[in-house]
Amino acid sequence: MSEPGWRERLSGASRRSIYGALAVPLTGLLGLLFLGGPSQPDLSFGELQLLGSFLVFLAFVGGAWGWGRLTSAALGCLELGLFADVILGSLWAASVAFACAQLGWVGFGHAYAYLGLLAVGPLAVLGLPGRARAADSRAGLWAGVLVVFVLVTWLIKASVLHGTSDPYLYHLMGPRLWSEAGGEYFTRGDSMSYFCWWWEYLYLWGNLLMGGPGGGGLVEAQLFGQWCHVLVGGGGVALALAWAVRSWSIPWGWATAAVLAVFASGGELRSVAWLAKNDWGVLAWALAGSAILLTPPRKKPAGIWVFAGLSLGFALMCKPNSGFWIAGTGLLHLALFGWDRKRIGIVAAASLMAMLPMLVRNSVFGHHPLFPY
Repeated sequence: MSEPGWRERLSGASRRSIYGALAVPLTGLLGLLFLGGPSQPDLSFGELQLLGSFLVFLAFVGGAWGWGRLTSAALGCLELGLFADVILGSLWAASVAFACAQLGWVGFGHAYAYLGLLAVGPLAVLGLPGRARAADSRAGLWAGVLVVFVLVTWLIKASVLHGTSDPYLYHLMGPRLWSEAGGEYFTRGDSMSYFCWWWEYLYLWGNLLMGGPGGGGLVEAQLFGQWCHVLVGGGGVALALAWAVRSWSIPWGWATAAVLAVFASGGELRSVAWLAKNDWGVLAWALAGSAILLTPPRKKPAGIWVFAGLSLGFALMCKPNSGFWIAGTGLLHLALFGWDRKRIGIVAAASLMAMLPMLVRNSVFGHHPLFPY
């Protein structure tokens, strides 16, 4: 008998993993093809360019997910599932953009190189073990359908340009100025860029992948930021809450009712979901760390506490006023589970590691660790 070919030796799951990994670079390349180059300020932006921009954005999300899963595996957090992959992927993407900005590697014309970097993550996870799917109740499935419906609605709203003030003042302005200059810089005459902390480095990717000189790619960069706020921020919040519901064994019906009540009362937070801001991103990172801290410690690997600390540190160095929430979470953790020097030390050290780059940046350029707050 002849030996089985490579197709026969691969299981169905392995083939699906390979196809999924290849989807990231192929989706990105197809998106760049549809774009046909950065849009110009004096030319119309058509439906094909909109589709191309969204495909490039999906390639970014897929690449960040792959790197997030690699980080999750390195920390021993694979048991946390997609929740950890997405949050850690966003932390990875912000960190890489920050490093590139400091090194002066954020000019235009390197989209394929950055797309290649994104593609490495999903390809590298092929060697990781698969995960068993958690069984959810019918109420849990309906809750998931509701979340998908809300996110899709927001994505549609985020597919048009919104002319509100904050994104143009700093959320989008800072990353664009750095892209034009080829590296991060600040001037006293443009103090608004100092407000660009960890979350805004995600928006730098829109310029790296689709931007161009002379105002090229401004439309794509703004759409990228709006979609990122919806899917990474809003989706991260949903995943963090879903993980918390399972961990705390809360009935899905009660959990859904509670979330809907809070959602209905948060009109201001809802109204900015499809804008290129950072509110939902901060909420996703803060909830991720809080969900870990407020579940029974049991025998969690040290890497899970590192994940919690990193998430809280990034949230704090995105909006310092999130410190009130984080401090309350820490106090509640101590009240529920007591003092454990090793556990608290790991969380504190990881938080400090996440905060340190931004504190140093602000001290160097603004002469104060929390400048301009």
